[in-house]
Amino acid sequence: MAVEYIGGSILSAVIEVLGEKLTTPEILGFFKSHKLNDGLLGKLKEALNTLNGLLDDAEEKQITKPAVQRWLNDARHAVYEAEDLMEVIEYEHLRSKDIKAASRRVKNLVRNLFPILNPANKRMKEIEAELQKIY
Repeated sequence: MAVEYIGGSILSAVIEVLGEKLTTPEILGFFKSHKLNDGLLGKLKEALNTLNGLLDDAEEKQITKPAVQRWLNDARHAVYEAEDLMEVIEYEHLRSKDIKAASRRVKNLVRNLFPILNPANKRMKEIEAELQKIY
C-alpha cells in the first residue's frame, strides 16, 4: 500500500511538471515551427489536470478494484510516454537551434572569406557598374 501511494505521489509530481512543460517556449516553439496543432497541447493539459484530480481516489480504490488498478497502470504508462515525448521535443528544439546557429556561422565565415559571394557586395558592384554607365 505504501509503495503504491508513493508511486502515486511521484506520478502526481510528473503530471505537474508535464503541465508546466507544455507552456515552455521550447514546446510552443516546436509546435509553431513544425506547424503542429497547438490545440493538442491544450487537450493534453486538460487531460493531465483531470488525471491528476482522479489520482488520489484511484490510488485508494486500486486495492479493492482490479479494474481501477489496470486503469491506473495504463494512466502511468501514458503519463510516462507523454514525458518522454516532451523530452524528445525539447531535444529537437535545442538541436534545431544549434543547427541554425552553426549555419549562420558558416554563412558568415564564407562571406568573410569570399566577399564576392556576399549579396550586399554583389549589389554594391551592380550599383557601381550602373554609376559608371551614367558617367
